[in-house]
Amino acid sequence: GDLKVQTQTEKDLRAEADASATNSSTGVGVALSILVANSNNKLTIADTITIEAGSVYLAAEMTVVEETEEEETEEAEPTDAEEGEEEAAEEETLLGNGVNDISVVTNSGAGASNVGVAGSVAIAVVNMQYEAVLPVAVEAEGEVALNAQQNNNINIHAGAGANGEGAGGGTGVGASFALLTANLKSLAEVKDVVVNSDSLKLNADVTGTMTTESITGAKGE
Repeated sequence: GDLKVQTQTEKDLRAEADASATNSSTGVGVALSILVANSNNKLTIADTITIEAGSVYLAAEMTVVEETEEEETEEAEPTDAEEGEEEAAEEETLLGNGVNDISVVTNSGAGASNVGVAGSVAIAVVNMQYEAVLPVAVEAEGEVALNAQQNNNINIHAGAGANGEGAGGGTGVGASFALLTANLKSLAEVKDVVVNSDSLKLNADVTGTMTTESITGAKGE
């Protein structure tokens, strides 16, 4: 028969901080948010065996939710059992969307009659490792495939706005800082072993988007 082994993982993490100060002669608003995200999705096989199979598929990948097409037909009202099955299916769709969603957002604001000071700091350290490793010999009639795949959406935002307005003049000071350190690794590897198969396919992908944004505004009169 065929051998298919998969490990799936997904992280959805958000850190948010908001600070504001108003209605005083001196206003100070400071927001700080730090997020450290680590994920190690590694699939390997015990090196004490030899695999004999029709085909072999090893994958360390994102959570996958299969979509099914709904037929547009008139049906009778569902029974209690059918309603329970539908609720279970709806819950399954909440397991993941195939993306590691990481976000750090800080916003600060200060408005004062004399001096307004606002500061925002957003820091994220992201380590994602997806590995599919074959450390044993394989005898396969069909294809041997290893897949290590990750998809990331990482967003870092720091925003600060300060307003100092007084009858005799005012001062506004705004400062923001955003930092992202990302170590994203996908590895599909065959160790020093013999693979006898119709074909061998190795795939390692890192996809997605990363955004780091720092916005500052200040006004004084």
